[in-house]
Amino acid sequence: MSSGLFGGMAPGLLTAVFPGDAGVFGIVMVGLGSDKLLRSLLDPQAFGRVARRLDPIADWVDPDAADAITEVMPMTNRNRSLTLANHGQVSAIGVVNVADSFMSSNPTLGRGVSLACSFSLELRDLLRETEDPAQISARYLEIQERWFKPFLTDAVESDAAFRGFFAKSLGQPFDDSPPKARTILSQAANVDADCWRRWSRVNQVFDTPAACTEDEELVERARESLVDLPTPEPDLSRDELAGILSP
Repeated sequence: MSSGLFGGMAPGLLTAVFPGDAGVFGIVMVGLGSDKLLRSLLDPQAFGRVARRLDPIADWVDPDAADAITEVMPMTNRNRSLTLANHGQVSAIGVVNVADSFMSSNPTLGRGVSLACSFSLELRDLLRETEDPAQISARYLEIQERWFKPFLTDAVESDAAFRGFFAKSLGQPFDDSPPKARTILSQAANVDADCWRRWSRVNQVFDTPAACTEDEELVERARESLVDLPTPEPDLSRDELAGILSP
């Protein structure tokens, strides 16, 4: 996650707090869509019971400190894109798709607004250069492929890393190959200031992920910053989590 505060964890469950304005904050609980146990979190009472048992956020959700102002709102994730082309050729001359009409990715990365703004700026600059509908469509396809697709690929890799994390915590089969550079960098951004600055430029869509992942010196610095980093201990066991969700 890009901008949330660590909220605690249990096997198969990761929690974060997202502070907002005027004393409002959100709590996000993330797990595998296939994890049937976590479906009980749709019940506000169950959600609250779990939150109060997670030490990093217990004080946040103390009834004397905060009141719930919404129901539990489920969100699924789908990384996808829609390109207006057929075998590399423009299929809709004079039409371009921007922002969510072109691609959507995991919202926990926090890039939605930045990507939407970047789409608009790229289209603005293109329209200043040409008014030919065929050129606009053809050149915008190239912009999508060169500038925006890398962020979709990065989101897919991020989700794969999370799935592996959850599977490992549940004792399920997982890909135990060395983590990719983007995983190392995103983790190191939590503990190393230089990595945070560089990776933040990716999350704010000033640089593509390759600007960091292909910088061997930066990746090595990130890897070294994680060597002695302790592994977070679960706040709850799986059995404790099941007991809280099924009182």
